[in-house]
Amino acid sequence: MSLRDLYHSYHYFVTEESGCLLVGFREDSVTFIVKEVWNKEPVGLPEVDKLYTEMQRIGEMCSCNQFRILAHGGYLPEALSFELHGLTVSDDSYLRSLETGKHIELFSHNEAAYRAIEEGFKTNRIGAVVQATGTGKSYLIARYIVNHSEDDIVVIAPNVTIIAEIKKAIGRTMPHVAYRTFQALVLNRGTVDELKANHIIIDEFHHFGAEVWGKAVQEVIDNNPEARVLGMSATPIRPEEMLDTVEVYFKGNLFHELSLSMAWYYKILPVP
Repeated sequence: MSLRDLYHSYHYFVTEESGCLLVGFREDSVTFIVKEVWNKEPVGLPEVDKLYTEMQRIGEMCSCNQFRILAHGGYLPEALSFELHGLTVSDDSYLRSLETGKHIELFSHNEAAYRAIEEGFKTNRIGAVVQATGTGKSYLIARYIVNHSEDDIVVIAPNVTIIAEIKKAIGRTMPHVAYRTFQALVLNRGTVDELKANHIIIDEFHHFGAEVWGKAVQEVIDNNPEARVLGMSATPIRPEEMLDTVEVYFKGNLFHELSLSMAWYYKILPVP
């Protein structure tokens, strides 16, 4: 199946311009632009830089600042240098993900974050990601859940609204995923032992520092000593105690950070 047909299978709207695919979630807009490259050798920074300039010209015409190069012959690590500037590079593993029918599309800055998560877990069982509100944390969590869908996963968040956002980003029922709010854990302490997980995801983990909620979450972690534990937050410092929750609760393992000031600087979020 062609890349264009794969996007259509996800109900994206696709047009073509100057050898690039213009992909949109709606018919009247372009969400990201994709260029396929059939390279024999892995692409490096010079090739990516040239393609990026060409794609930016197309992006200016359709008010789009998110780009992806699909390099069928692979790429060098240096090719990822523009991810905070809106461009990511993929190999054929991207196609294989689309072919599963479960693919979660990420913008370039979240591709960098997701890769950092998987790299971090190679050497640490527990770690955190700090990302500004509005940069797509729900989609980042959704990608992680879908890519580990055969494992048991517990997702803990401060409220049902955040849980609903994660479920919406996933877009399908996941039978191996249990969702709990902090309050639900506290009110149902007697059932915490029943939560078995290979992965524990704690969204807005700075709430972990609250005494009652923190004890309930810690019970889930202690009852699953082999589980990976991933924390997500936009505000890891608790101002009332000036407590660094990454240092205290995640052993200082900061897998990735995209602060609000960074998001403004790289134009990921608009400056107010």
